[in-house]
Amino acid sequence: MEWANRLRWAIDEKRLVLVYQELIALSPRPGAGPRVELLLRFRDDSGALVLPGVFMPAAERYSLMPMLDRWVVETALAHFDQLHPAGANLRLATINLSGASVEDDALADLIIALLKKHGVAPSRVCFEITETVAVRNLSRVARFMEQLRQVGCKTALDDFGVGMSSFAYLKNLPIDIIKIDGSFIRDMLTDPVSHAIVRAVADIGQRLGLEVVAEWVADEET
Repeated sequence: MEWANRLRWAIDEKRLVLVYQELIALSPRPGAGPRVELLLRFRDDSGALVLPGVFMPAAERYSLMPMLDRWVVETALAHFDQLHPAGANLRLATINLSGASVEDDALADLIIALLKKHGVAPSRVCFEITETVAVRNLSRVARFMEQLRQVGCKTALDDFGVGMSSFAYLKNLPIDIIKIDGSFIRDMLTDPVSHAIVRAVADIGQRLGLEVVAEWVADEET
């Protein structure tokens, strides 16, 4: 409850901060601009950045995720060319969306309006949801993703592989990118099953013309 109260005034107090993690291509294309995933942080009284694992459970429990998601979308699109040192050469920024936000029928229209308002090319923006969110309401998620793809945005499925019927989603969801869940990547050098799953997902993704991203890559060998 304490965190829920802090989050309610976080926007007015300018406590929310966007940072980014860069996506690194195994085979970089010369001249291609950087690609990033945007991450949310909370700045505490001492100025330190608090990781979302601390405050997200409160936001989810007290129905504050749509508020946070809208802040992220509005802030990112309003300052798009300032998200990365590359400025206007930033090729793609990925924004994560919660299940509560995706289930809001008005969100897609808001995103499209903000893209136009701030002059951001839709092809430079990717919206990402987790596999568990997709499972909850497959038809609504598919409709939401298709609305964004129709104007030129990219869509991504996060934490791929943790569900029981993951491969079936690839036939029903209009996506451009799949992100292999980090638990498989972390163990792929020591666990033959994880290695086989990573190989299978990468192969199927590439056959379907999707881009495949690996989470939790922590060393050169991986």
